[in-house]
Amino acid sequence: LLLSFVLILFTNQITLRNFPNSGDEYAYLISAEIFSIQNLSVPSPEHKEFFDFYHIINNGKFYGKYPPGWPFFLMFGILINLPWIVNPVFAILTLVLVYLTAKEITSKKTARIAILLMATSSFFIFISVFYFSHSSNLFFLSLFSYVYFKNLKKNKKLNFFIMGIALGIAFNIRPLESIAIFIPFFTHYLYTKTKKKELKKEINNFLMFSLGFLILFGIFL
Repeated sequence: LLLSFVLILFTNQITLRNFPNSGDEYAYLISAEIFSIQNLSVPSPEHKEFFDFYHIINNGKFYGKYPPGWPFFLMFGILINLPWIVNPVFAILTLVLVYLTAKEITSKKTARIAILLMATSSFFIFISVFYFSHSSNLFFLSLFSYVYFKNLKKNKKLNFFIMGIALGIAFNIRPLESIAIFIPFFTHYLYTKTKKKELKKEINNFLMFSLGFLILFGIFL
């Protein structure tokens, strides 16, 4: 974990000099700054044609075009004047979840290898240093996955609610990826319960999952 944090910190502060390099990142930062003053948008500036920018809505209202999930979390970095720290925190927490998940379904030795490979992966480091939404989305999808695998051993209604909340937050960050991840898990769930002839017993659990997800889906809408 320390090694990964040092690599991410070095890449962010030394290599990239904490500079947002793309229109996507600016859009997220602008939305986060608007959220930090307790607004969802602000009026377009005077002579708004001079302020047109990639991925920014500028039609009388001015805000980033992307879903609100990631800007909401980035907002807390804005409030403490350290926006660059939010993604590294999500990255380290994701490593912890990957370790716990790997240990849950394989062994402690495999889990250690898994986070070593992940912590030193150039792709993982790069998505953790930018202002992109990938790290936060990865964290909540990893949380969803971890609770799902843990729930295979102990079936608890609360776990289904937590999975719904985690997937709902991920949906608010990157909707299409969240759906893509959900489909194989849901397929596995249906297959497992149908095979054991327990599908009818699981209706309450599915309702708990749906409740957690729909709360966040309502926010998205």
